[in-house]
Amino acid sequence: MHRVIVPTLLLVACTGGGAPARAPGRMQLPVRLAEARHADQVELDIFVWPAAAPTEAPSEDACMWWSGDRRGRDFAKQGLGDGSLHWAALVVTREGIGWSGEQVVTLDGVGRLPEDQVRDGAIPALSGVLRGARTIQDTWYEACGLVYRDRPLLVVDQAVPASTVLAVLRTLSLNRFHRTAALVGDRQPENRGVDEPADPGVLVIVRPTGEQVEVMDSHGMIRNTAKPDQIEGLLAKAAAGKRFGCTLIAPEATGHWRDVVGTIDATTAFGARTALVHSEAPWSPGPEAPVEDARAPSEWLTLDGRAAVHWLDTPDVVLTEGLDEEVPVTCDSLQGEVRQSLPQPVGMQLALTTIGKDPLRPCIGQACTAVMQPLPEDLAEQEPVTVGWSAQGRQMPDPEAEDGPWAPLVTALKACPAPEATPGRVLTRAVGWLEIDPAGKPFDAQVSTTDASHEAWARCVGAALREAPPLPPREDGRYTVAKVWVDAVLTEASEP
Repeated sequence: MHRVIVPTLLLVACTGGGAPARAPGRMQLPVRLAEARHADQVELDIFVWPAAAPTEAPSEDACMWWSGDRRGRDFAKQGLGDGSLHWAALVVTREGIGWSGEQVVTLDGVGRLPEDQVRDGAIPALSGVLRGARTIQDTWYEACGLVYRDRPLLVVDQAVPASTVLAVLRTLSLNRFHRTAALVGDRQPENRGVDEPADPGVLVIVRPTGEQVEVMDSHGMIRNTAKPDQIEGLLAKAAAGKRFGCTLIAPEATGHWRDVVGTIDATTAFGARTALVHSEAPWSPGPEAPVEDARAPSEWLTLDGRAAVHWLDTPDVVLTEGLDEEVPVTCDSLQGEVRQSLPQPVGMQLALTTIGKDPLRPCIGQACTAVMQPLPEDLAEQEPVTVGWSAQGRQMPDPEAEDGPWAPLVTALKACPAPEATPGRVLTRAVGWLEIDPAGKPFDAQVSTTDASHEAWARCVGAALREAPPLPPREDGRYTVAKVWVDAVLTEASEP
């Protein structure tokens, strides 16, 4: 990694009387912007914010500008000059994360966050700064009634790891900055984002995977991987004959921000209405930013032009079980003007989950509900172990068939030693999710139980699921998600 020395940022904090003249509206950004061709062009004055809460009731003019009035640029130039306003720019370089020209988090020099700077996937040091900005925003909202300028500008060096940017987005979201404008280097300003269509389209999922990109439908049942320049064909396959209109970008921890921005640009170019950036994966530092000799970091923010941005939403993900996989998630089901509520079918969640060594995972869907305990008179008729499964879009074998393709799986599931009984509990359940590829090969079993003392038994069930025999190929080339449940009568406690 090589370092590039850049001039000190112009336009910093407020100054008192007698301060030297400023260069209003000009701020140098020590980053290499990822280029795009189809970003929205926006006026930069919407990213100029008050540096403090109003000390008295603001004038009508001030509120008109703060609410998005056309005179905003004049107020911005004046405020940047006298220090009452500042750039709402969150700048992520290889060396650190800055807010309005002041560095607040130090990175390791290659774009990665030190692990002691991250807590639950967010950045506490950055959260403190954003919390103060949020408080100022709320005060102006109370004074003026409508705050349009509450979407910060995110400026990221193109090679910074996607995991670093994901932590930044999570931190923004925690402080109620749910929509962010990602600044990109638009080399063809005449290219604009498409207008919102009458048909909102369906959701597709895009995940960069090194030099390739994986595109899936909204249920994770159609999955195809190819080079990014083939993304138009991948999107058409994932939409399955429908118009796609919104995109869930799931950044890989092993990828870089330019890959994600490039993917957003590609989907926007073909008509995506909204780009959603999201990942449920645990945070990890990610790869270091590679050395890049081309195009030195010399980007500037000024009020003299327009900026090319991608609007990024950090959605609330709502797990939904039982959605018909033949019916895609449509873009009009993304609820909320800013904070999007994204339905996440079980298939999508499993498709986005990294395969782990331990099959025991947090519960999904029905596994989060404890099994109903049978009445004493019904317990005598209860089989010691009962196995069942279900799946959409695929003909599944009969669990009770002695010569069925999954008969060995049933035998292995029933062989797991049942846990000991506890007061009030005589029956336990493990629920597993098993992905099956189009060729019929099962993979990535996940299983859970609501009783922590039964985890050893559930882990045995999960290990058996991971050895499930293959099934016949699926003719339509789609993946399958099978839900498998195992009920076991608890054993009597052994004598001490």
